[in-house]
Amino acid sequence: MNIAVTYVSGAGNTFTLVREGRRRFPVEVWQRLAPQLCRWTDGLLVLRKADARGVVPVLFFNPDGSTGMLCGNGARCAASIAMGERHRELTLLFADMPISAVAVEGGIRLRLPPPRIFPQERQLRLPTGDLRLWFADVGAPHVVIPIHELSSTGIHSSLEQLPVEQLGRLLRFHPAFAPTGVNVSFYTIAEDGSIQVRTYERGVEQETQACGTAAMAVALTAWSAERLHPPITILPPSRSPLRVDWEGEAPEQLQALFLEGSVEVLGTDTVEVSLEEDE
Repeated sequence: MNIAVTYVSGAGNTFTLVREGRRRFPVEVWQRLAPQLCRWTDGLLVLRKADARGVVPVLFFNPDGSTGMLCGNGARCAASIAMGERHRELTLLFADMPISAVAVEGGIRLRLPPPRIFPQERQLRLPTGDLRLWFADVGAPHVVIPIHELSSTGIHSSLEQLPVEQLGRLLRFHPAFAPTGVNVSFYTIAEDGSIQVRTYERGVEQETQACGTAAMAVALTAWSAERLHPPITILPPSRSPLRVDWEGEAPEQLQALFLEGSVEVLGTDTVEVSLEEDE
């Protein structure tokens, strides 16, 4: 079976996007197809037809087939493709969340619901010492760690030299976050107030070049722990900036989160897939 795909990048986060037409598969089928369609991308986006209100449903799958979570950059990419040349704004239904999107100069800006869990400070016991970190859920669960906090575990490293995949895997699968695990981000604040971030993504199971929900979780943590104020610029490894803002003067008053960044179409292709069990 052949499936037409579009490859798209949201600030360096890469996705395989499929427009679902007359042939509409159940979620379970897309879960089985995701590993085949995401051989080099960070996730699968399935763009469904708009409903009578004009709302566009989007399914998202990690390369391992897991689903149900928010993907900020994925939502921005889906919105950009759905808008095409004719529209400047629309509403997505993504992870059962209504998400407003608007085209801005250089990319797409989303208006998202407030976090399910505002960053909470926690202590985690590791073999080399106790680690202070922050846990947040912005539609996907995240652990956020300023790199200076790693010194308590004997790690003294710049963000650039940090073994993100090794540390990220350790925390992603830590029993404290079982059974679903977490995404893991490490950050440092630059002199100009921007935040440099590296993220190990659950479901991708490696470091990615950008992560939209990580950008929001890190920005909120920096607001709480470092007294930074919005808008906050996040610089992922791709060096394509993400801008995070919000409505509300205090954590308990948050009404919405905003995520803005670039979107780029990388190309199109036709991918041969199979539903056979040995795939």
